Amino acid sequence: MFTKNKLIHFSPVLGNFLLMILTYYYFSWSVLFLFFFFILEVSFFDFFQYLKNKEIAKQVKFNSQNSRLLKTYILLIGFALLEFLFLGFLLLYEKTDGFFLNELSSFFMYEEFGISQGYFLLPLLLLSSFMKSNQEKKQGQGAFYALEKKTINKAIRSLSIVRIIMIASALLLIFIKFEYTYLIWMFIFSVLMAQRIIFWKKIEITSKGYAVYN
Repeated sequence: MFTKNKLIHFSPVLGNFLLMILTYYYFSWSVLFLFFFFILEVSFFDFFQYLKNKEIAKQVKFNSQNSRLLKTYILLIGFALLEFLFLGFLLLYEKTDGFFLNELSSFFMYEEFGISQGYFLLPLLLLSSFMKSNQEKKQGQGAFYALEKKTINKAIRSLSIVRIIMIASALLLIFIKFEYTYLIWMFIFSVLMAQRIIFWKKIEITSKGYAVYN
């Protein structure tokens, strides 16, 4: 039976998955295109979540909060780079017909309705992440109370476990060849993006003093 809390955890996965299916079929994006999109989405999301909580720390005058937030963000970036490298290597190993730099160039220069998507995709993702973090701040969602090291470590462990499972799943795709591997890649990207959302919510406490995610 789905509880409200389980649905909250599952909905970002479903939303990202459906978006990727739409872009794959309607805009003819390759799996590498989806990978590049995933990298940009995750990077912008983490950056604006950090900035949001940094502003909140100034607002509530927690001097030590900025240092803890910065360390958490740097750690998140470090793990994210390893994640991108592992996934990128496995994806290129499986998709031997695609050259990385050519695909990256095609990703930004790909035209839809006569416009190169790079010209509007980057600003669109930036604006989307900014508006989301700004709206959350207005709704009182953020680190309004002192961050606890125990809470951060627990959230990082949870994110790391999911990462290991998803990378292991990607590794299996090298050995298990079937027609619909692109759906598995979409699921992997969607789960990892959703875990970013859950990570930040786990370390945040609303302005009313209760955890956003338990």
